[in-house]
Amino acid sequence: METRRYALRSLANIAIQPIALATDVIHAIVQAAISALSDYSTDQRGDIGSWIRITGIAALSQMLSVPTIYCQLDQDLVDSAIGAIVKQGVEKLEPCRSQAYTTLSQLRRSGLQWSRQEAMNFKTGSR
Repeated sequence: METRRYALRSLANIAIQPIALATDVIHAIVQAAISALSDYSTDQRGDIGSWIRITGIAALSQMLSVPTIYCQLDQDLVDSAIGAIVKQGVEKLEPCRSQAYTTLSQLRRSGLQWSRQEAMNFKTGSR
């Protein structure tokens, strides 16, 4: 579990570095963060997937806030990311909801725009 969290954090940190990454690499990293928001793993400790989901929300927040990354993303991918974050905003767990609301607020304040209707049409596992 910790390995997945650290891997996701590392990928986001690599993406935001001031180095030139290919667009397909940026897309793959953003898609990995979106996929993390669908992790509902459980074990004897409970919903451990929530740790991954919270890390995924934070990673998306980091990446979407960087103009050079945002400019490389197509609107469908941005809408998928926003939709996945919105989905976490209505989950049962308060830490997930809190991270989602904070992230959406920060992204709006930073000037990020997304198609509200498309973001709300997000379906788990498909687009």
